[in-house]
Amino acid sequence: MIDIRPLQPPFDPERFLEVVSGYVTDEIYRVEWEDGEAATTFALELEALAEPRAVRFEFDADELAAFQESIPSRYCLGAYDDGRWVAVALAGPHTWNNTLWVSEFHIDGAYRGLGIGRRMMSLLAESARAAGLRAIVCEAQNTNVPAIRFYRRLGFRLEGVDVSLYSNEDLQPGGSVAVIMKLRVI
Repeated sequence: MIDIRPLQPPFDPERFLEVVSGYVTDEIYRVEWEDGEAATTFALELEALAEPRAVRFEFDADELAAFQESIPSRYCLGAYDDGRWVAVALAGPHTWNNTLWVSEFHIDGAYRGLGIGRRMMSLLAESARAAGLRAIVCEAQNTNVPAIRFYRRLGFRLEGVDVSLYSNEDLQPGGSVAVIMKLRVI
């Protein structure tokens, strides 16, 4: 049985990097953006790739240190299989707009499809609701179709697009565009 509980120090950066293994996709959402005075439009269209794309997440020492500082928190969860860390959710409240922002949400590849992510997100929703927060916000890349599908199955909706969150060339071929997913909890 997988045990899900709040993360506690010490933070294990080596195991974190193993859990945060990345993703493989054979589809992307192609992003079209037109910005004009009379109208601004965004369009996302699912498109098959000629070859699967593997993406590995990278974190520098400062990011890992910031993750370590974020725990303990009722919004930072770990899932454990017989004591082995197999999933992570790092989140924090944004009081200015009454939302819970999930900065990292990952399931070890060998544990995907077992309902762990659904259970973790349900616990985050319960915590957010209990704190009076109105919505959970996640960011994913347009290239991370598996994550977008997962969030949609949980009731999240794609509510925003940021065409320069990662770089000034996010819209260029091979780039990634940030999509903002939201789930209203109250």
